This record gives sequence, C-alpha cells and structure tokens, in this order.
Amino acid sequence: LYGIDVSGRYLYTANQGDTTACSASANDGCELQVWDISIPSRPVYIGGADADNAGNSDDDFFSIDVVGRYAYIQKGQDTGACNSITRDGCEFQIYDISTPSAPEYIGGADGAGTTTITGKSLHIQGKYAYIGKGGTSGTCSSSSRTGCEVMIFDIENPQYAQTKKSYGGV
Repeated sequence: LYGIDVSGRYLYTANQGDTTACSASANDGCELQVWDISIPSRPVYIGGADADNAGNSDDDFFSIDVVGRYAYIQKGQDTGACNSITRDGCEFQIYDISTPSAPEYIGGADGAGTTTITGKSLHIQGKYAYIGKGGTSGTCSSSSRTGCEVMIFDIENPQYAQTKKSYGGV
C-alpha cells in the first residue's frame, strides 16, 4: 500500500502492482481499491481497478488524490507513449468513481517522459494536477520531461489531461 485518500464514506488505496486480474468480489489484483468505511471497525471492500487494461499489470500505484467524482493516480514508470485506450505508458491516470464499486478509467497522460523515474507525489488543485518526481537529474526538457522534478497537468477535461508545464531544480 503506497497511498490513501478518503472521500465521504469511502477509502481509496493506491497499491503495489499485482499480476492477478482485479476481482470485483475480493481485493486481489486491484492496484486501485475502494473500501466502504462507514463502520470504521469493519471496512468492506466494494470494488477496484487494474493499472492496465489487460489486468496483469505489475505496475505500482504510488499516490492518489480523490476530488469530486474522480480519482487521480500517479503510477510507476511505464514504457512508451500514453495510450488512452489500453492505459499503456500512462503514468498519470484518471478514474471516474461516481460508482465507487466500479471505478472506470477515463483518461491519462505520460508522466515519466523518457526516463525511468516515476512520480511519487500528487496533488489536485482546481483544474491542475501537480506531480512531483524523484531522482531526476539533468536540465529539464519540457518535450521529453527528462530532468523535470515537477509536472503540471491541465485536467479541466479529465478525459484529455494535458501537460501544462514541467520544470526542474526545485
């Protein structure tokens, strides 16, 4: 377990990658998990989602921020460009959680660029997502995101998250 957030009566967790497909009835294989905590002494797993479309991802979900009907997640580095259908290459992922028992992936963006460094922190404020990356070195390149410790995404339309700014040396 890497990250948690609470919204209303639900606890949302960002978990270590698991190559088992996500189960609707048990929390096996779900990198995103949703728990009903209305009775804190008896949390009940109600649903989840895999980090990828195939359901066999070993990618870690590191941080999560729940705002309104969306769960914003920063996951481990994934090779290739972000494919919004398969989720491949999308280190920044957005899920519609309006039905907490069935989170639905709706969009994402490439958050690591050409490096193997992954984002470790995430914060949503207004229409922007702020992602902090660790261990990045060199001069920041906005096009490749190499050397950039902070990335800002415009999430006004969550299905089409867009890189707004990347910078380094913070």
